[in-house]
Amino acid sequence: MKKSIKYISIIVLIGIVYYLVSVSVHNSGQFINYYFYPSSSISESKEKNIFSNKISKENIQITGSKQINQKIEELEFWLDKAITKKNFGMSGILSYDIVDDNSRTLRIAYKNTKKTYSTAYDDIIWFKLENGQIENPITTTGRFYKLGTKARIHFYDNDKKNEIGTVIIEIK
Repeated sequence: MKKSIKYISIIVLIGIVYYLVSVSVHNSGQFINYYFYPSSSISESKEKNIFSNKISKENIQITGSKQINQKIEELEFWLDKAITKKNFGMSGILSYDIVDDNSRTLRIAYKNTKKTYSTAYDDIIWFKLENGQIENPITTTGRFYKLGTKARIHFYDNDKKNEIGTVIIEIK
């Protein structure tokens, strides 16, 4: 009887120490953390088995100046499965994937993947996904959208102050 109480006490103590160390070491200070699967190309999405479908030009509505059409030609749009990894503590041992079958992750990247690593600041394409901050194809991680909704992507000039156009994509 005393041995079982001792083992239970040790297990509880290890759990408490794991929790406290995880919370103090982790940047967010939280025990439960969520991670999103990043992808910077369709081929990378396929390798990670998260690719859903490529968005064709017919499903992209563009409004705005001629400048936006040139920028859109440099980009590819695709949808990945909406998967989030839920992780307990710092080890990653206690983690699992949450799959939302009613959503997709909209991804945007340069068609020329070399441009992701060698683009001058003046050549970077700036955009804002709904209710987000202004980002670019190099730094974006995508955004979850419910199936049947429309994603509005606002594109900006190089000083990131003037909107040059909007792209609307139906998520299906």
